[in-house]
Amino acid sequence: MNLRMAVNGMDTLMYGARLLSRSIGVPAVTTYDDWLKGAMNPIVFGQQTTYRQIKLSFLIKDGDDKSAFANISGLLARMRQCSIKFQDMDYAYDCVLQEAGEPEKSIMDGRFKLEVTLKAAYAYTSEEEQSYDLEFTTLDNSIDVNVKGNLPVPIIVQAELLEADTDLNLMFNVDPDDDTSIKGWIKNGFIMRPLYKNSGLIVDGEKCTVFQNGQNDYNSFWGNFVTLQPGNNTVPVSFEALNNGDAELSLKIKYKPRYM
Repeated sequence: MNLRMAVNGMDTLMYGARLLSRSIGVPAVTTYDDWLKGAMNPIVFGQQTTYRQIKLSFLIKDGDDKSAFANISGLLARMRQCSIKFQDMDYAYDCVLQEAGEPEKSIMDGRFKLEVTLKAAYAYTSEEEQSYDLEFTTLDNSIDVNVKGNLPVPIIVQAELLEADTDLNLMFNVDPDDDTSIKGWIKNGFIMRPLYKNSGLIVDGEKCTVFQNGQNDYNSFWGNFVTLQPGNNTVPVSFEALNNGDAELSLKIKYKPRYM
């Protein structure tokens, strides 16, 4: 099979590096538990999941040793912290370089075998998007977000206040029991104080950024970036007050499904 891979969107063949083989491991899971004498089931205190190893073998081929070493240097520099994607797989990986072996020279000039080990926390697939148009005659509303994959994911929230008498304070995934006072904190939701009318809001849980109308507006953000669980998530969406009229809100939720 002709294996092909890209590093940060660039085919490794651009460095004269042909992928000969790959080995993608699974993360190691450590469970902290205690099984008491006579108990039907153990008491599980928690789990820790470590990274997976991705072992790659390349044939570096160039006209001479000097050019080959330049390509090896360029490839390894690109892999120090990278996103990789194999042509024959749907999954991609965000990786860091763990180890690079000593290049093994062939009997021919300009040819070396290179072993590389990367580590990645999870696999992911292409971005998913779900859209919602919400009308508010009362404060309370909600959306259902179905998350693919089998790991929790940070989400990107895009919001636009289409109809309202004035700017409003948007509440996203805020539980009624959350402390929204100035001394409180929202662990997995946020309040945007305010969401300006007809102004696009982007709350990016992957990059941990907040932009409104194209400008950094983190100072108006109260709470935390949102992570959703695999499967169906019912997310409350509301405003702190509606003032004197109804409101219409356009929402887009984006995320990349993650896999263990």
